[in-house]
Amino acid sequence: QPFPLDEMGNTVLQMGPGKNRLLTFFLAAFVLDHLQVALGQTRGSHAHPAKLPANQVLERVRELNQTAEEMRNRFKAVLNGEEVPHQAQVKSPPSDAQVATCVFNVELAVHKLAQAGMAINAAVVTCGYGDFKPKTEACTANIAGMLASFAAAASFLAQAAMNCPTDNHDWRAGCATPILNLVSGLSGVASAAGGAAQSCDPSVQNAPTVLNPLSASDEAGIANCVINVNQAALFLGNAGLQINSAATGKCGKDSPAAVCSQTITSSLVSFATAGSMLAGSVAKCASDKNFPAACAANIQGMVASILKIANFASAMAGNKCDQPPQVKHQRFLQALPNDK
Repeated sequence: QPFPLDEMGNTVLQMGPGKNRLLTFFLAAFVLDHLQVALGQTRGSHAHPAKLPANQVLERVRELNQTAEEMRNRFKAVLNGEEVPHQAQVKSPPSDAQVATCVFNVELAVHKLAQAGMAINAAVVTCGYGDFKPKTEACTANIAGMLASFAAAASFLAQAAMNCPTDNHDWRAGCATPILNLVSGLSGVASAAGGAAQSCDPSVQNAPTVLNPLSASDEAGIANCVINVNQAALFLGNAGLQINSAATGKCGKDSPAAVCSQTITSSLVSFATAGSMLAGSVAKCASDKNFPAACAANIQGMVASILKIANFASAMAGNKCDQPPQVKHQRFLQALPNDK
């Protein structure tokens, strides 16, 4: 049965169950036929090695791509009486979980930048600047914490570039995320170690950090309290989204183990960080100086940082930084000489 035509003479494909099978069969047969020609094969004959010169093979590749483009231009799809662009046919609307993940990524990036500012403020009074006497453990915790927070903010921004609805997703953002997590994890281990050294040991003199009850000023303590509370809530919500992602596909029977491992470790990082921020909130927001809460906050922060390193390993095992096949194909076509 011939396809219906519109007023311009273009073939119209009505979207619906079973209505595109003939076109799919035709396109598959067309491509296979051209591949047989390119390989020096014909129907009914035995296969033999191709003897086409290299320039003819490249010409055949161009012809196939040109034919595919002509087929895309010739056929169009109509859904509910409206034409659907080719790009829109393969693009599904963003899910509620994707939009929520985008919002959480942006919010967490902003809060991590604020936390980095609080670490810089605390470092001024603990690293010997001006008339302040240096406090080694606190200075280490603040400088390393600043680096960890900046790296975490960059990681969340890279995740936002991947999760926020847009027509232009760059695979490099997905590669940058685990690398920034590694930097944040390594810096976080040093920060948590410095913080735990003073808050968990009564013999060590305490000084201001983002998780310690002491603050550089009353205003800094209040700001730090608010940031810690907000981060605890945001990381709990982020953990829920990551569990949802694992349950709805990332850890399915057909999913690679590395992809599932990366999703699970991401949720564990969120839970551990939320616990660290909650304990830090108790230490920062209480009127009395609660050093055991600060000790617990630093220990949980160290656990979260170690999990970030494990998350990096899972991402690399899942080839997160490999070029997607479509990108490799586009670069191959761009590398073809134009005069052959």
